[in-house]
Amino acid sequence: MSAADPAARPAHDRSPAMTALEPRTAAAPSAATRTLRYAAHTTAMTLTNVAFMVFTIALPVGMYLLFSMMFGAEAEGQARGMIMINMAAYGGLGAAVTAGTQIQEDQRNGFLRQLVVAGLSPRSFLIGSVIAASAVIVPCSAWSSGAPPRWPAAW
Repeated sequence: MSAADPAARPAHDRSPAMTALEPRTAAAPSAATRTLRYAAHTTAMTLTNVAFMVFTIALPVGMYLLFSMMFGAEAEGQARGMIMINMAAYGGLGAAVTAGTQIQEDQRNGFLRQLVVAGLSPRSFLIGSVIAASAVIVPCSAWSSGAPPRWPAAW
């Protein structure tokens, strides 16, 4: 070991500035990895937004249950399917509008610029935001695409 090698020096003689000059051993994450990490983070943040979850998932489900109990027997029971489709559209449109306004808000308040400086391209930002919005919309749509639930005759 030479004297220029940082590992050859005693531990108390190695400063953080000296270790910063050592070559990087790990490669930077790829654009796809950054996009997926951003999408996962944005999805987690979206799922913790209580108002968003109430108005895009809980409210349509509650309105479906209420209206199907009130009007479900109309048109030989086909009203339940129509109510389900309408409530799914309500939830999906609400989530899409909220996601679109969140993208605009991130651009307006400078968060997009911070992400670009940190290494996330605007394309990755947009793709990650769409993935995050879809991660919330798709489960609600999957719930609504099935057959209407069979209610007991006593209800």
